[in-house]
Amino acid sequence: NAMIDMEGNPTELYEYVREANLYLRPAGSGLIGWDNEFIARYEKGEMLPGGSSPIAKPTGNEAHLIVGTFTRGHKRRVVISNSRCETIAKFSLNISPGWQVDAIVTSMDATPSNNQEPGGDWILEAGGSVILELKPKS
Repeated sequence: NAMIDMEGNPTELYEYVREANLYLRPAGSGLIGWDNEFIARYEKGEMLPGGSSPIAKPTGNEAHLIVGTFTRGHKRRVVISNSRCETIAKFSLNISPGWQVDAIVTSMDATPSNNQEPGGDWILEAGGSVILELKPKS
């Protein structure tokens, strides 16, 4: 699959990459100056060996995800991305005691299923991603 066909016309992949780039620009800006602390890959809700995600843990049989944790001072940003480009990811997000979601920094094709609580159940469309900002509970 190419982004442009033999006649120079955009393909479906072109539109997907264009949308992804629109998301990545603010997402990348949202992580400038933040240090990567942990990274983990989940398949069917199980973390694969070698990963670590101590603050935000997804669960669920449809959780095929990559979770990165970034730090700046006392705050954390968690990037959760659907690792599949052909299927949705449904999962529950468990936030460690002592932490709470402060904000959704940016998202693409990502929706909290109850539309209110970012630390609860989520649906990420194929290739979807979200950046959450967490802070210590007061």
